[in-house]
Amino acid sequence: MTDAGQTPPPPPASGTIAYSARAAMQDSSLAMGRDVVRALVEMITNAADSYGRLERRGVVVDGVIEVFAERLRSGDFNRLIVRDHAEGMRRDEVFARILQAGGRTSEAGDRGVQGRGAKDIAVFGRAWYESIRDGFYTRVLIEPGHYDELDERAAKPDDYRRLGLAEDGSGTTVALLVRRRQHSVPRHDNLARRLARNVQLRAIMTSSARVVVLADLVRGGAAPTVLHYEPPPRALVKSVELAIEGVPEAKGTLRIYRHDEPLEDDRTMDRDSGIVIDDGSGIHEATYFGLEGRPGALRFSGWLQCSYIRTLQDRWDEAAIAGQPTDDPANPVGIIARTRAGISRDHPFTERLAAFVEGQLRPFVAEEEETQTQQAGHVSEDTRRRLRQAVRDLGAKMAEVLRRLEVEYRPAGPDEPQPAAPVRLRVVPPSVYLAPEAAQTFSIHAWPEAWGDAPPESWTAAITIADEEVAALSATEVPLEPDPRDPRRRRGAFLVTAGTVEDATVLEVRLGSESEIVEVAVAAEDGVPAAPVRLTFSQGAYRAHPGRPKTLVLMAPVSSIADAGATTVRLTSTQAEIGVPEGVELELRDAGDGRRWYEGEFACLLSAPVSGRIRAALGGEAAVCQVSAAEDRGRLGFDFYPVDEAPRYASQGRADWSLPKGVRTLRIFAQHPSLRPYFGDHLALQETREARMLLAEIVAMELALWTLAEADEKAGGALSRDAHTYSSRLKEVSNDYLAVAHRCLVPEMMGSRA
Repeated sequence: MTDAGQTPPPPPASGTIAYSARAAMQDSSLAMGRDVVRALVEMITNAADSYGRLERRGVVVDGVIEVFAERLRSGDFNRLIVRDHAEGMRRDEVFARILQAGGRTSEAGDRGVQGRGAKDIAVFGRAWYESIRDGFYTRVLIEPGHYDELDERAAKPDDYRRLGLAEDGSGTTVALLVRRRQHSVPRHDNLARRLARNVQLRAIMTSSARVVVLADLVRGGAAPTVLHYEPPPRALVKSVELAIEGVPEAKGTLRIYRHDEPLEDDRTMDRDSGIVIDDGSGIHEATYFGLEGRPGALRFSGWLQCSYIRTLQDRWDEAAIAGQPTDDPANPVGIIARTRAGISRDHPFTERLAAFVEGQLRPFVAEEEETQTQQAGHVSEDTRRRLRQAVRDLGAKMAEVLRRLEVEYRPAGPDEPQPAAPVRLRVVPPSVYLAPEAAQTFSIHAWPEAWGDAPPESWTAAITIADEEVAALSATEVPLEPDPRDPRRRRGAFLVTAGTVEDATVLEVRLGSESEIVEVAVAAEDGVPAAPVRLTFSQGAYRAHPGRPKTLVLMAPVSSIADAGATTVRLTSTQAEIGVPEGVELELRDAGDGRRWYEGEFACLLSAPVSGRIRAALGGEAAVCQVSAAEDRGRLGFDFYPVDEAPRYASQGRADWSLPKGVRTLRIFAQHPSLRPYFGDHLALQETREARMLLAEIVAMELALWTLAEADEKAGGALSRDAHTYSSRLKEVSNDYLAVAHRCLVPEMMGSRA
């Protein structure tokens, strides 16, 4: 304790920022992602690297990697154990390889690059490392952020027996104690499947020099499972040397295979699909890059080997270790992601590599999709007409339901920001009130993945303003750069400064073929509108995009509500492409200064680039506003249609969501055993009432599940925490959607005809 009058010394003027145990745990959690299979991947690859180092020195090895799992029904921990018969480690090697975060201890040819994997696994509980080498036994206990009991002594016979080694052998056993209440260990069959199919273990699981076995310690009499990966039946269709524009030193090969049957659209590390990205020392991911989501791509897989990926990472590491700047424009960040999710999409070489892969694969994908189109049954024009109507009306209903659920389940306290869904273009905020001469910053967001295989020629947005007297722009062109807060997104910003004229205008932000309309109103007041004198819309005209719900506001004076004796306003539109609800409920609003009126909002959905009017009626009063589409985007917020296919996997069920070219689309498998009798061969019976009823039922349920998932995310899990509440809401919402779907697809059952 310091004396009361003693002043503590000031902190030093310079030094190294302390890396606390809490920071280490956060870092490890990010790398492991709460998935114990990731920890096993690290443990297995470390064992394989140890065998590889011996082989490079000419030592003959058995290559056996033993994996054990113990799942208990009581106690604090389950156990995962990985054992090898490779090098083993002495105390100084354990300290250098295991107990130093970020150290470069891997040799050329090893998968390890981050120098963290052996430590990260302890985030699941604690990890015991035991090793024998040169007749010495070494052990250490690692817990998140620290280690304990590092010890070395002469190895005893019992040590060799416990580690499964011959008396003069060497090797390492890692026992990961997994906290049962926080983390689950997959059941034996599921764990065997996931390890065998794991992309990052693909080279090990297909190698004749390695034997990986998985045993269940609880089932003592059961034989261990030998883990091996066998790709679905395929044939090599192309093998080509890498030729990356502007990077002649990037050597390697790309092999493309065509499979006998389409692969599952699985984008996890357990996938069969995608192009394996291998740097010669380790595999990082499997991906189609910009062709993800294309149905034709799922006929193909591939293997790309490029040692230049590891060269770039080594150069970046060496500069960082030497304290040199890491601002080389050709290598500005580490290309291997810290999260172990693959190679960084922010690295310029990744963009060039993706362009090469897509260029080689795209012709095969296009040809496959053309063949699928020719062979499959086609959706008739009558079915298409009904589906367009259903998409329009269900979109409006979905916006209404989401708004209701968001209000009902709004979490207490400040909302956590939610990750935005990938779209081609978004401007935030979409509208704003400004005082005269005030300024507002707008953000432009674009997700390259939503553009599919047709990105804009330039990631530069063009901005125009309708009335320059109302407001001025800081720039008319804004480059969209990778967003450090969301690596999947590009972002740019511009400033709008209001003039002295109190009026409203619109901005148009255009990126490639996409555009967004932003409303800017300049007013000296605080944005509270004047009390209405009759039923009226808040604006005389609205602009919208096809497929996106547009919120409209209706207002009425208290006297109008009293005269009508009702608070519900009836809504109609002049165009079938302008979808509106049948009515909107107005609620009393009090400005706090004596002004009171009724107000309500609703969503309309334009399914095409049309212009028309929306009419509102309350008692003897009516109000009209103009609504028009900004442009023909050719896209809807979501889409659905039957396909003349059977599901490839049982997990797909009768229908499956996909994202072709950025549009969320529900494909209904007409050849599913439960649907084929009603749709017939090649969709021959698609126009029958029975087939249309099934379409309505499936769409309503799938859309309800999607709606609740969106609402639950915004509500911070408030919906899913109570199974009874979730089930009740699912039935309620699916019934809402089913009524709309029946009206569009089976109108004869609703008392009308299409």
